[in-house]
Amino acid sequence: AHGVSGVQITDAGWAPVLGFQKQDERAKSDYNIAMTTRTLAAHPEIRTIALVIDWDREAQQFHYVDGRGRDVGRAQAISDGLAALIDKYPDRRFFLFAPTPQAPDFGGHPAARALLYHRAFAPAQSRANFEAEQVAPVRAITARLAALPNVTIEDPTPYLCDTNSCPGIA
Repeated sequence: AHGVSGVQITDAGWAPVLGFQKQDERAKSDYNIAMTTRTLAAHPEIRTIALVIDWDREAQQFHYVDGRGRDVGRAQAISDGLAALIDKYPDRRFFLFAPTPQAPDFGGHPAARALLYHRAFAPAQSRANFEAEQVAPVRAITARLAALPNVTIEDPTPYLCDTNSCPGIA
């Protein structure tokens, strides 16, 4: 709508993977996918969709099943499911953000301990570790999606990391 900057549909970095469900969260997966597709169908004025995905969790930790309840590989579910969403709306533009650094010592507990003991808290990791553990596992997925004509993959790494290290943001 004119004057509206956007609509956010989110569930903590959840990926709207059409045709697949998280194995332990089937009802939630169905709800989130229905919410996403209903919102996009009801609002054709939404021309640009930005997907901020927690790649580490979605593509490396969760288990997915297809419509028949069969176990599906994570990479296949994410790649095929996101491609299905994007193909469903060929007249819309999709921006996906590549993985962002997530240092292992990032979080509330390490921050609280640092505060308690008057220590600095600046979680970071090496850029090589970030590339190997968080970027490489999803490179094939983002490359496939980037090849679609209405998709742009935004890589925040050059803005967040120097040549040797990355801050531990989440």
